[in-house]
Amino acid sequence: MYGVFRRQSIDTVLLQKLSTALDVNFFEHYQPNTSENSKLSEPLIPYKSKKSKTSSANTGSDIQMQLQVLQNEMAALKKELVLKDKIIALLEQKISKA
Repeated sequence: MYGVFRRQSIDTVLLQKLSTALDVNFFEHYQPNTSENSKLSEPLIPYKSKKSKTSSANTGSDIQMQLQVLQNEMAALKKELVLKDKIIALLEQKISKA
């Protein structure tokens, strides 16, 4: 575990494993601030056209990273939805007791 601190960088797969193991979403620090009223934002990693001089492996890793970020964002939104459902249920209980 402590070998992570000696690294200059880590890839998204390792960061996801650490996020899961520690139950902390490290990816949220790299996502734009969102609110309920905000529209969907542009992808964090721009699409590279075929004319780009990057290799296809590089493009694949960019897509993989974007997929990981979006999956983490979706998981966070699902957790938020569950919490909102709990709040609604509690408010409905409070109203019915009144």
